[in-house]
Amino acid sequence: MKNIKIILVLTLFLCAGTASAQFEDFEDEEKSTVKVTPNGTKSDSDFLEKFAFGGSFGLGFTSDFGYIETIPFFGYRFNEHFTAGVTATYMYSYYSDPYYRIEDFDSHIFGGGLFADVYPFKFLVIHAEAQALSFENYSDGYTINLDAKRVWDVPMILGIGYHQSITDLIGINYMLMWNFNDSNALRYNVYNNPLVRISFVF
Repeated sequence: MKNIKIILVLTLFLCAGTASAQFEDFEDEEKSTVKVTPNGTKSDSDFLEKFAFGGSFGLGFTSDFGYIETIPFFGYRFNEHFTAGVTATYMYSYYSDPYYRIEDFDSHIFGGGLFADVYPFKFLVIHAEAQALSFENYSDGYTINLDAKRVWDVPMILGIGYHQSITDLIGINYMLMWNFNDSNALRYNVYNNPLVRISFVF
């Protein structure tokens, strides 16, 4: 009986020691992930992690039209499911008219906009974006004029994509999107549907 009591006491000590060590490890892990300054407030790094930045690269081609674009962005992470912010856009596009057989022409397009990303699941992103883009319009809707004048297009974009997480804050979005404002009075819109975009998020 005495031997059994000794074994039970030793077992209890071992369990208590293991639990204590695990609790200390947990505390150490919390201290390493939650950074607190001497006055008890969160550190600047926690504040900076609320901000997201990165860039997108897009392209589209048809038999007579094509574009390549870059879109840097800066946003704020409201929580792990929602990020919103501002974008800037630069795009080079070209057009070849097979009907009028005129000289091919190209355009430098620039502007900015607002965006929102929703992550209902870790692997899924829903992207919404509104842009205002200045581009050289070669048509009044009826005739071609090579003396282009700059006009504004306002794409309203919605899409869905796969989010590949690299770390908790860094990832890549592979998105398929649609411009829902491509039937306005302009003959040539900036975007032809569908849109394919790869976005790097930091």
